[in-house]
Amino acid sequence: MQYAKNKAWIAVELDGTLAEYNDQQPHQIGEPLARMLALVRGWLNDNKTVKIVTGRAKNPSELSRVNSWLNEHGLGGLEVIAWDDDMVCIWSSRAMRVEHNKGAICQGCDDAPVHAHSQRATKEGYLSPVFRSSDERRFLTDC
Repeated sequence: MQYAKNKAWIAVELDGTLAEYNDQQPHQIGEPLARMLALVRGWLNDNKTVKIVTGRAKNPSELSRVNSWLNEHGLGGLEVIAWDDDMVCIWSSRAMRVEHNKGAICQGCDDAPVHAHSQRATKEGYLSPVFRSSDERRFLTDC
C-alpha cells in the first residue's frame, strides 16, 4: 500500500508498542496491540507519515519478517528504520510514553499536553534506580 510521505513523521516502536513482545521468544514478532494498531491506522487515514522503529531492521532476514508482519496486519509499505540495540531510553520533549505490551498511552500521559513531556531529575540530581536500569527501555515523561 502507498502512504503519504511527509517531511514530518511519527515514530512507532515495533516490539512492545505495536506488537506484543515476549522476552522468552525475542525473535518472534507477537500479536498486534489493538490500541496502537488503531492509532497507526488513524494517522495513516489522516495522511500522516508513520515509520516503524526497531533494532530488527539491521538484519535483512529480520527486516523481511517485520515487513511480512506489517503486510499481514494491513500496514504494508511503511518504512522500517533501525535504532541501536544498545539504546536504553529516549530523552525527548516529543516522546509519548506507551505502556509496554499494551499499546496504550500511559495513564499519566493520556491528558498531558504533548509538549509537557520531559523527565525531571530528583532533588539530588539523580534518577531513581528504576530509571537507571540498563536492561529496560523507558520513555520518560513528567506526567
